[in-house]
Amino acid sequence: MENLKCRGFFVLLLLLPLLFNQVSGDRIDSSLSVSKEEPAITFPLTVPAIDDEVHNALSQADQEIASLLSLSAHERNETNTILRLEEILTRLDSRLLKYQTLASLYPDQDLQNAAFMAAEKRDTYIRNLSSHDELYRSILETKPTSEYGRWLYDQETRFFRFGGALRSEEEKTRLSSLYQELGSLQNQYIMHIRENHPLTENLNTLTKIAILRNSIASLLGYATWTDLTADEQGWRINRTDISSMLDEITPLVKELVKPVTSELLQRKRSRDPIATEVFDYETDLLITSQQRNKSPNTRDFSLPFHRTISRTIALFSCFFGVRTELVADARAYAPRVLLFRIADEKTHDTKGWFYLDLEERPGKTKEWMTALIAGDGGVRKDEGSLPAPVFIVSGTSDATIVQRGFGKEEYSLLFHELGHLYTRILAGSAQSSSQPAIIPVELTEASSHLFEYLAFSPEILSILMAPKSPLETQNGDKIMQYSIMSDPYAPENRLNLGKDMAIGILDHRFTQSPDSISFGEAYAEIYTEITGVKSTDHGGYLLRSPHLTGDTAGMYWIYPVGQLYAMILFSKIKESGILNRSTWDDFIHQIILPADTESRSEIRLIHFLDTDTPDFLDRGNHTHQKATDINWSYVPGCIERILSG
Repeated sequence: MENLKCRGFFVLLLLLPLLFNQVSGDRIDSSLSVSKEEPAITFPLTVPAIDDEVHNALSQADQEIASLLSLSAHERNETNTILRLEEILTRLDSRLLKYQTLASLYPDQDLQNAAFMAAEKRDTYIRNLSSHDELYRSILETKPTSEYGRWLYDQETRFFRFGGALRSEEEKTRLSSLYQELGSLQNQYIMHIRENHPLTENLNTLTKIAILRNSIASLLGYATWTDLTADEQGWRINRTDISSMLDEITPLVKELVKPVTSELLQRKRSRDPIATEVFDYETDLLITSQQRNKSPNTRDFSLPFHRTISRTIALFSCFFGVRTELVADARAYAPRVLLFRIADEKTHDTKGWFYLDLEERPGKTKEWMTALIAGDGGVRKDEGSLPAPVFIVSGTSDATIVQRGFGKEEYSLLFHELGHLYTRILAGSAQSSSQPAIIPVELTEASSHLFEYLAFSPEILSILMAPKSPLETQNGDKIMQYSIMSDPYAPENRLNLGKDMAIGILDHRFTQSPDSISFGEAYAEIYTEITGVKSTDHGGYLLRSPHLTGDTAGMYWIYPVGQLYAMILFSKIKESGILNRSTWDDFIHQIILPADTESRSEIRLIHFLDTDTPDFLDRGNHTHQKATDINWSYVPGCIERILSG
């Protein structure tokens, strides 16, 4: 710990000349350029306007589909059929996809209800289109000629296969009925959670949902829902691959977690000498009792609201080598929602936009999320130009956040969601004439967790806390204490990793065979096996959460895998320098955009770690404990601009 404190002091000392060379004040644009370029997306602010947009978008799509189908077989080619269908669906989603998210964000209940209905109409239209026999035949009859055309052909034929096109009317009716029943049960499950129904009811509904999903998968030719989801999402892995990954990673997680449990047992024995076990309800108290005299109260953590947003976004721009601009006076769907444009640092070409919605208002969802609302918001369409997606980054804090500033949890979640956002935009901007770059889903999650960890590093906290002097005893000590407490290898984070690993394994098994697993007993057994902590809850809290249903069903494995990968990435980045330009160049070109865009996550990690062995745990622990000099080449340029704003 002494080495860490000395190293942190060295960090702050080197930053000191920059920290006082900047203006004070809490302004949103203090370190960001300003743009006037908005995406080609509208937000109707009345119910009739929403209804009109939905009607017009669906009518236009109908006309364009009819025109495509009017072509004779000998007239069809890649451009007027395969690429044309993609254009039609992209245009439709540029107008209607947003309503899935706006249904929980509009500032008025009537608008939310209208958005919900709009999203339902869009989903129904897409579902019906995916079962359209004639349209499917038109794609099958068209031969793609380019590499991108072949990739798109594969995507479109899968779209129709999942929708049941060219199946018998009986099979289509059955598939439609199953999907309707699935939607009804999922809504029922969410309602049961909100109304605090007994856990036995929730488990019964969850089991029915899982069985129903596997019935849909079977009808579509897949062994389980996980196999169907993996293929549909383009993961390039299947259920067997996921099982193997979990088998390989579980021993590593155990090695990280069980020493923490052993230490907690020793603490417990200081007041109960005959204790032989640590129970799940004791872990938080045992950890905090040790930290109480060493760590600052998390309620004291506060960073100025607007300035933190400005500098955090500027930091992400530095790390990813892009330019992020505030779009002044942008039109949005609610008051005090900010719009930002992300552009190439050299060419200034737009890579994407995002709306930042962090203030509380009645009816707004409390969930933090990063949601795609349009696949392309580009205004000018030059030949060969890449799509510029539009996102919403939303989170809810209490009404006093602007006055009191970001708390520890809100600050952490801000970095998590921006990690998602910038990773997705950067990966999407690498699309070539062949096919889009697809980052493995577990690495997308790893990136967001990585930035949660980096948020509490002394380097980044010092930048965000300026102009307060980090070398004043009180501020310097707080920075170091927050950094130590939020370290990914801290006891609390290791235990959380173990818990998420248990949930991921349970979810994976339950998704495959829900009718043959005793949910509570399986959770307790897996949790205790991984962590060494005795479970008394039996996973009941999971039945009060939507994580195991909806779009995330069968996908919880990405969270523990992502966390473990993030710990390893953090160790490497900390070793080579958090503010080192070459570190982030390697991260971008070996993790997000490797030369082989189809490489698996473990291969990308091996290249980034510059090692010939996939022994991630040994590498992670080694680099985490290693104290090295930091390359400060990143500070004079990008970081200095942040602090001079």
